[in-house]
Amino acid sequence: YTTGNGVSDQSYDMSFQTADAPVGDKITYISPVYEGLQVGASYTPDVDEVNVQGGMQAQGEEGLALAARYAVDDVVGADWTFGAGWNQQDVTGAGNRDQEQWNVAATAEVDGWTLGAAYFNDEASNKDQSKALAVGVNYETGAFNYGVSYLNKEFDVNNSSNDDSLDRYMAGVNYTYG
Repeated sequence: YTTGNGVSDQSYDMSFQTADAPVGDKITYISPVYEGLQVGASYTPDVDEVNVQGGMQAQGEEGLALAARYAVDDVVGADWTFGAGWNQQDVTGAGNRDQEQWNVAATAEVDGWTLGAAYFNDEASNKDQSKALAVGVNYETGAFNYGVSYLNKEFDVNNSSNDDSLDRYMAGVNYTYG
């Protein structure tokens, strides 16, 4: 997706990823699930590059990511899953600041229906900021799975007047053969 307002053109990755992972060797731990709770952590001692808005790259010194997920069955008639994550990279270079991202999400499943929502916030190292909200619902019956979703993503481009937003609607059908 590319947007331009006559002042400057900006390109944005429109996928709904949870975080830009720093490139480099990592130390990662993911716990076993205990009473529905699972946590994870990842440390990158030397970040080779960090993706920032507009497809630019920045060098970094280290990165840390933390996440948690909690699932519980049959509460008020639904199976629930809640999750949250946080990601931070120390970024070097003139005009850059450390990049910080966080997200929260939840799903509820009942009788073949799944409803989910997620919120994502990214304060990029080049002072750009983006926020996104996604909601979706699907229904599974036999070999068919039907789904619809909505995504709203807003961009604050380097605290300028080049701000932009996107609304995306999607619908699909999946058939499992055999």
